[in-house]
Amino acid sequence: MATAFELLETIPFEQGGTAATFTLNETTDRVTFVFLPRDLSALAEVWISVGTIAGSPQLRASLQSLAASGRESGTILAGGSAYVDFSPTANSQPWRTLTASYTPTTRDPIALVVQLQSGTSAAINVRLSGSLRLTEWAWTYDNSTQSGTDGTRNTGIALFGARATGGTVNGTPAIPGNLNYSSTGTSEYGNLFTQPQFSATQTLVGLDVGLRIFASASAVGRLYLGSNTTATTVTTSTPTILAANCSINSAYHRAFLPFESPTTINAGDSFRLSLAANNTNQIGLGFWDVAGAADARAWGSWGPDCYATSRSTGNWTDLTTRIYAIRPVFSDLTKGTGSAGLLHRRTLRPL
Repeated sequence: MATAFELLETIPFEQGGTAATFTLNETTDRVTFVFLPRDLSALAEVWISVGTIAGSPQLRASLQSLAASGRESGTILAGGSAYVDFSPTANSQPWRTLTASYTPTTRDPIALVVQLQSGTSAAINVRLSGSLRLTEWAWTYDNSTQSGTDGTRNTGIALFGARATGGTVNGTPAIPGNLNYSSTGTSEYGNLFTQPQFSATQTLVGLDVGLRIFASASAVGRLYLGSNTTATTVTTSTPTILAANCSINSAYHRAFLPFESPTTINAGDSFRLSLAANNTNQIGLGFWDVAGAADARAWGSWGPDCYATSRSTGNWTDLTTRIYAIRPVFSDLTKGTGSAGLLHRRTLRPL
């Protein structure tokens, strides 16, 4: 019987394309994101990703209740004051403060609605869609209404955010991207993790990556223990020729790269997981950029204790506002005695 491996679901694995957009060009147009609040904190700020604009548009983002149909009700919460009117800048994604915060009393769904108030148009970056979605902790979708006609409910990772000031983040307030590289510069890219305190001893057996495949590319995963910038390699995966199993120059795929030697990880340990090209053919690694490290809390257990790291032959450089599509795979998960937390798991079985 094949060994079952456990995967902590912390990073959205849906990469390799630009976000789907919806253009608001009439005052009857709107985009709606529906989410289940993570807790009962007062929602004070919202995050909308605006793309191109024309004619000095004015937008309104509001928190609304849901009608029985599952669509937004048109009733703005907090007595009609949970909204913000703003003049967007093209290709901008700042957090915006509502006129009044809204404190949910139950974890019933809430709609974040974006509408055109005046001006010509604004394109809203709505979602990433595809087959790699694994993050099921939140119910998010967008309903696009063009010229007053209801659109369809869409799947994928919805690009929006709603949060308490300095607190819980709902949604995925992040900008997707990708980085192509090869071994010609001896470059490595990955994430620095700090193991949650609520986990006891675990065995790290490999890494799960979201990457793009180029002709005859070969990749190797590496593990470095400790958070110091001069950490040395502990163990590596066997170099894997990726194009044998995936379409060349295709969209992003997931790959499980098992380590040659399992390594014990304890609660509170820091470690780096990186991906390096093993030949001069390129590989592409997906990533998410966030406005601040705290926004990574929307992705589960590691939150701000997981962020990008990279190097080219020398010391590591860390970047707290980026997360690469790399995460650890453990052969067992044992709950420790520390503070409770949300642990998302999947079972992986090697082929």
